[in-house]
Amino acid sequence: MLDIKDEEYARGFLYNSNLSDSSIISCLRVCRYYKEYLDEKIYLL
Repeated sequence: MLDIKDEEYARGFLYNSNLSDSSIISCLRVCRYYKEYLDEKIYLL
């Protein structure tokens, strides 16, 4: 599972890319929803 260090790395990677702020926010939102989905799926197993 992802931990805080992985999240910080991903956030830093996105902020250092040439993406717009809205693209970064959208990407982080999608990643957060996907992580919640995976956490729930693993919990149900």
